Order: sequence, then C-alpha cells, then structure tokens
Amino acid sequence: MKSGIKLRGLVNVSGFHVDPGYSGNLIFAVFNAGPKTVHLKQGDDCFLVWYADLDNPDSKRVKALDTGYTSIPTDVVTKISGELMSFDGLNAKIKTLEKDYEQRIHKIENNHRTITTVGGIVLGVLSTILIGVIVTPSAKSAWDWWTTPSVSTTPVSPTTPTTQPTPK
Repeated sequence: MKSGIKLRGLVNVSGFHVDPGYSGNLIFAVFNAGPKTVHLKQGDDCFLVWYADLDNPDSKRVKALDTGYTSIPTDVVTKISGELMSFDGLNAKIKTLEKDYEQRIHKIENNHRTITTVGGIVLGVLSTILIGVIVTPSAKSAWDWWTTPSVSTTPVSPTTPTTQPTPK
C-alpha cells in the first residue's frame, strides 16, 4: 500500500503475489486497522506494484487460464461481505452497548426503588394489622386484669362477726 493510505490504517490482507502470465485487473482486500473510517474513490492510487523480470530461460511461464478480472465479480464481494470489524466500527459498537447498559441499569435501579417503597408500605400495613390482632387483645387482657378489683384470699375467721343484711 502507498504510505499515505497505509498510515491512515489500511492494511492489505489479500496477499502480494501475482502469478506469472496473469493479465487483467488485480483485486486487493484491505482491512481498516486505523481508528477512523478511510474514504477512497475509484481510481485512487493505493498500491505500488513491482514487476519481476522473468526472462530467465529456466523459469516456467504459466499460461493464464483466463484474461483476469475486468470488474469485481459478485461472488468475490459475497465472500468478504458481512459486519465490518474495523476499530472504528468496534468503537461505535462499544459506545452503543455502553448506552444500552446504562439505560438497563437505570431501569433496574428505578425498579429497585419502586419495589423497596412498595415493600416498606406493605410491611407497615402488615405491622399495623398484626399489632391490632395480637397486641391489642393482650393489652386489653392486661388492662382488665390490672383494673379489676382483687378478691382477698385471706381466710375469714369464725369468730369475726359478719354483718348480713336484714330482711325487710
């Protein structure tokens, strides 16, 4: 790759070898390993190409099976299509996930506050009912016991005169 493009983060991932005898356009696959999106337009000079002289009589020249590419075939694009996993794309995905998790945590915190509040109210009502059912009758019994005059349990001696009401 030319250094101006390479320094923006594009990396050639398709290899660097072209078979002897090949003719036609070359197709390169690149990966954006940089922190930002790299924009290119058709016709931009992106690659440097070195040609090797293969006129050595001992070298075998391979005859090309076809004339090479004149455009990018659909099946080549289909093989490499899918979710873009550049650092810029990953960073955007992380930010989206962070926002989603913050919203979920906020919702959970709100639900927790609601459940705590409702639970406190329910406990308060139940406590009031339990006090009315358990404590009030016990308190009434204790009050009745406390306020009822007690009967003496000392024996009455037979020598002590008792006054009885006289019949009329």
